[in-house]
Amino acid sequence: MAAILLTLTVAGCAGAAPTRTPGAPAPSGPGSGGPGSSAPAPAGADPVDVYAAAIARYLTGRENSFPGRTFPVVFVLDRLDAAAADPMTAVGTGPTSPLTPAQQQRIESVSGTDLTFVPSLDAATTGDSCRLVRDDGVFVALGPAAPTGTDTAQVAVHGFVACQGATWFTYVLRRDATGWTVTGTTGQMAVS
Repeated sequence: MAAILLTLTVAGCAGAAPTRTPGAPAPSGPGSGGPGSSAPAPAGADPVDVYAAAIARYLTGRENSFPGRTFPVVFVLDRLDAAAADPMTAVGTGPTSPLTPAQQQRIESVSGTDLTFVPSLDAATTGDSCRLVRDDGVFVALGPAAPTGTDTAQVAVHGFVACQGATWFTYVLRRDATGWTVTGTTGQMAVS
């Protein structure tokens, strides 16, 4: 199947009405940024809060290609995928870091959204020639939080609704006393 990708270069563009999440003590384990983690945490932060802020913002419709649409089901990859923002790499085929059940629960709680964590895009879709997320839902994969400063980070995001309804980009986030806020995107953005 041929997918038409429109690639836009966006450098730190600001979005409207930031999404904020509160901070909390950092968990430990793979992908947490804490002890035993394979992904570094932004300085002084719980990366789980970064992931929750990214999901909450994505679901507002500003960057998911479906403005004004509320998805009744939100599937999230159960691990962090370093290639999440790369439209040329299949989800979960490169290096990944698992999200622990405690991290998954916290992301769901902090994002304020019911989430279903799945092991792959295939677990969230139906169809053969043109996959579609089941139950009128959306699938989201996140990359590891990449610290860019003391209170700033970037997170790769891939959202998928159907074979001609997907996005890939990287969020820029800033942390202040109220929590993490998505302030825009950076780098390339692809839409199919």
